[in-house]
Amino acid sequence: HCFALSQLRDRGIPAACESDITALVTMIILGHLTNKPAYMGNVARADPSSNIIMISHGCTPSRMAGLDQPPQPYKLVHSYSGQFFSGSGLTSLPVIETGQAVTIARIARDLDRIYATAGEIVGFRETLLDRGTMDIQVNDARRFFHNAPGNHQVVVYGNYIEQLGDLCQLLGIHFVEI
Repeated sequence: HCFALSQLRDRGIPAACESDITALVTMIILGHLTNKPAYMGNVARADPSSNIIMISHGCTPSRMAGLDQPPQPYKLVHSYSGQFFSGSGLTSLPVIETGQAVTIARIARDLDRIYATAGEIVGFRETLLDRGTMDIQVNDARRFFHNAPGNHQVVVYGNYIEQLGDLCQLLGIHFVEI
């Protein structure tokens, strides 16, 4: 199902796995704000010495630059293709450009707060279990790790911190920059 989720996102349809409704709500908000599909992933590591957080998942859209932009090339790989699982599904690993500014966000479970930070992609690679892992430089990886709610974080290309803060004010949602 990972490939299907990435294809839906590439068509402007927010799609979250593991029944993660708050990540889905965050994708909807960021999608309407930016007209870009979102990457969603787990925080695999936060390194306070380098201020790099690693966000990893198997459903990476190929149109991260925008729905009106051509898709990036990608390769198809088996889902759960690591040494401990046999390949049973399909997913794509697109080209993700380093140096790209991003916004990372997630709405809280009670929908009254959005936590967000800006960063820059400094790496992207295939990792165990069909995961594309983004290495993102942020201002304070420790603060992010200790304050970001939930399992999945939502990432879009571009720094939209100011616009997201303005939107939160209009919607009556508390905005927390982390």
